[in-house]
Amino acid sequence: MHWGPLALALPALLGGCASKAAREADRAYTAGVARVEQLEVALVSTRPPRLRVTVRGFLADACSGIEPPRIQRLGARIEISLETRRPFGAKCPPGESPFTRSIPLMLDGGFQLYIVDVNG
Repeated sequence: MHWGPLALALPALLGGCASKAAREADRAYTAGVARVEQLEVALVSTRPPRLRVTVRGFLADACSGIEPPRIQRLGARIEISLETRRPFGAKCPPGESPFTRSIPLMLDGGFQLYIVDVNG
């Protein structure tokens, strides 16, 4: 059986179908952590109990972006990690870049005293 051009075209076709997110994830990048300057916690609703955490701070430069927040619950302690991602070797003007991120939180345990820690 002769596969010739078909064998060469198949990887190109499959590569063209890969999602942009998958291609983005394969690129080289530098990981970091966002510098948090201010944190606000607001009660959004009581049934079900929901909070909104608004975080303000700075990224290392304009090329850096914030990854989706990682939220870990340890009893009454809620730890939120805001990691950054910067394309490796990107040429950016020097200087920090401000950011604001709003993070919704559902409270499974009802109302109690919670400790919210962002990039602790």
